[in-house]
Amino acid sequence: MMLYFYNLRMKLAEYLIKTRMRPSEFAKLIGVTRMSIHRYITEDRVPEPHIISRIARVTRGNVTAGDFPPPKKSVTSLPVKASPEQDNRKPYPWERRNSYCFDEADRRLRRMMQQPREGDGLSPPLKHAILVLGERVETDLNKRHFRLDHRIVDAREIVRQANRVLVKKGQSPISYPGVNPIDN
Repeated sequence: MMLYFYNLRMKLAEYLIKTRMRPSEFAKLIGVTRMSIHRYITEDRVPEPHIISRIARVTRGNVTAGDFPPPKKSVTSLPVKASPEQDNRKPYPWERRNSYCFDEADRRLRRMMQQPREGDGLSPPLKHAILVLGERVETDLNKRHFRLDHRIVDAREIVRQANRVLVKKGQSPISYPGVNPIDN
């Protein structure tokens, strides 16, 4: 969906917000990278004249050369990133990196990891296999691994070994994903 704003000059960020266009989409339209668009928006870089003409053409004149700051005199100086305390600009809708979101996401992740997982525990076939093997199996559900005869193994190996015991006893093997019934 393309919207056009006639007789209204605006900065590139404003244009992207009003048209609900992501920087990556706009970058494809003018033939540059998404990172270049980000640098134009944050004024870390001024677009080359041929890029400015593409921007003006795609935005139908809503964003022109006058909407970008003049180029910096010193080419050798690198842009200095502002600290979070100094960076008081409002985050753009397409940004995922605002510190509030990251802090909140980290808190949610920590809370989620502290809670027991839904269905946490052993599946019925695995419980049966552990019962068959008895003392040979040690489980540590906190670390989510098993030891069989003092070796760390995965759940499939537990079921394979239990199936070998069951077949020797003349009983039917346990069906388990990733364990081939022929592999008894």
